[in-house]
Amino acid sequence: MKTDIHQHLWTQPLVDALARRSEHPFVRDEHGLTVLFLAGERPYVIDLDSEEASRRAELARRDGLNRALVCLSSPLGIESLPRKDATELIDAYHDGALELGEPFGVWGALALDRLDPVLPLSPGRLERHGFEYRRNGTLNLFAALNVATGEVRKKTTKSKTRIDFQAFMDEVVKDAPADQEIHVILDNYATHKKNDEWLKAHPNVTFHFTPTSASWLNQIEIWFGILGRKALDGASFNSPEDLAKAIDEFCEVWHENAHPFVWKKREVRGSQIRNTIVNLLE
Repeated sequence: MKTDIHQHLWTQPLVDALARRSEHPFVRDEHGLTVLFLAGERPYVIDLDSEEASRRAELARRDGLNRALVCLSSPLGIESLPRKDATELIDAYHDGALELGEPFGVWGALALDRLDPVLPLSPGRLERHGFEYRRNGTLNLFAALNVATGEVRKKTTKSKTRIDFQAFMDEVVKDAPADQEIHVILDNYATHKKNDEWLKAHPNVTFHFTPTSASWLNQIEIWFGILGRKALDGASFNSPEDLAKAIDEFCEVWHENAHPFVWKKREVRGSQIRNTIVNLLE
């Protein structure tokens, strides 16, 4: 199953909830455009037409995706809002995301504590756990994969603003010679855009953006998937600090045997070849 685990999609209930707010973050309709206002950031336009669910679903199918997992945009700064305000926005996002239908699912990383213990896998019984949990805060993770070595540079932050992103990129490039070309593959997240001044200060760095709904082409997404399966799935965290510690410990183990990912094309043989030819002729 081909899955993209890191898509962002604005849901209408979230946009409506943001429109009702008078303090950051909020949206306003200006000259027929939906404009997002964030603390410490320049206002920017949300292209809701490109975010329309049926259009995104068609793009996902065209890209051969069986599943596209969407998550809430960290730069909104929800983690720093009063609990009541944050809960309203998160609930609005979830209400919209759960109504998207196939091929969409909802994905996110937050420090949570499950109220019921996980019942482990045993002979004749699947692993089971309750679905109630207590939210203990959120955490943003920046990560950059060196595709030649498999080494990962990462940084956890409380927010995901453009300033946070540029500070992370400063750490990524600081040890590289000034004349060494550095090519950075990014998805189309808003924080990754409008960094012209930073790029002017680092002329050896070039940003490349994956096509819409195709962030799975970026190999760092493979690493995010491994991180989730090995260190986060089914776990409970009492605080963002505990979550950050788990990520740190996973990265230490990863770097003991870091290796590049190798794209492979599945070999088709025998009856599979015949079936494929028949499908092409039909």
